[in-house]
Amino acid sequence: MTKLAAQDPNNSDWQLQLSWGHNDVGTALANQGDLSGALTEYRAALQILTQRTAKDPSNAVWQREVAIVHDNIGMPLSEQGDKDGALRELRAAVDILAALVTKDSTNSGWQDDLATTHLKIGVVLQIRGDLAGAAKEFNEELAIRAQLAAKDPGNVDWQHELEVGHNRLGGILEDQRDFSGALDEFRAALAAGEGLANKDASNLFWQRELSVSHGRVGDALKDQGDLAGAKKGV
Repeated sequence: MTKLAAQDPNNSDWQLQLSWGHNDVGTALANQGDLSGALTEYRAALQILTQRTAKDPSNAVWQREVAIVHDNIGMPLSEQGDKDGALRELRAAVDILAALVTKDSTNSGWQDDLATTHLKIGVVLQIRGDLAGAAKEFNEELAIRAQLAAKDPGNVDWQHELEVGHNRLGGILEDQRDFSGALDEFRAALAAGEGLANKDASNLFWQRELSVSHGRVGDALKDQGDLAGAKKGV
């Protein structure tokens, strides 16, 4: 692909496939723990994509690809301890994806990408000890997840993401000693979990997730002094 792209730099398809190749190699290296190698590949992909988007800034496909690579760069930087660099990359991805969603609010894939990047920013902020900032990002993620789940109630993946998102936000609020807010989130997670468990009683993973949600509701009630409610876990 490098040879083909060099022969015809104006061939957008070859440039795109070359960027995908660098991105895939980067992901493989990241999975092996070679973060420096992964970043080299991701940045090579980003350079190609940035050049293409400069020539065609209205191309939504290229814009999304740029956002995905910024997102991919962010997490290895975080793992290397460069939290500021990670946040710059992840926020660059959010800016691009938010603009795309604004242009086409019906594109569920872009919304899912945006939610995932908000989640990653929240995780980095949580590691840094910025619980308020993390809660804000988790709220952003959850708002998108709720919209997606409402649009397609039959999509069990989005319903599960909604359950996980409520539990995640509840945990942050609990760490901030906002037990009332945490309880609201845990109950919302419980409702989502019950919906999934009722759809497929044989799914042991969903049943386990439901039990975890009951436990979290119980703990939140106990923290508020409601021992009778805590025993019920609802």
